[in-house]
Amino acid sequence: MTLPKTIWRTIATIGATATFLVVLWQYDISSDREYRLEVLEPIVLLKEPPQSYPSINAEIGQLLPHEFVKVIRMGYGKDFRAWQVVGSRNQKGWFIESGKNVHVEKN
Repeated sequence: MTLPKTIWRTIATIGATATFLVVLWQYDISSDREYRLEVLEPIVLLKEPPQSYPSINAEIGQLLPHEFVKVIRMGYGKDFRAWQVVGSRNQKGWFIESGKNVHVEKN
């Protein structure tokens, strides 16, 4: 049994849309990782993304001044920008940029 042309068109449209969304998502991640952060003061790392407004957000680590960090993701809340990073001691978590705790540059 062969499927009607409309079914094939629908499948092709869904596949093209899904592919486009995956490519867009990958571009978003790669553009986040183009940022370089210089830690200026001690920063507490949080387990959950602050922009998700979790009711409880555990402190899971700390970044120290001048520590090298690798940016994984960037997110926004109502009045803030948040970063997910991995520190030089392999600690991974989120923090809220205060304007004083990090210096941000785009590579």
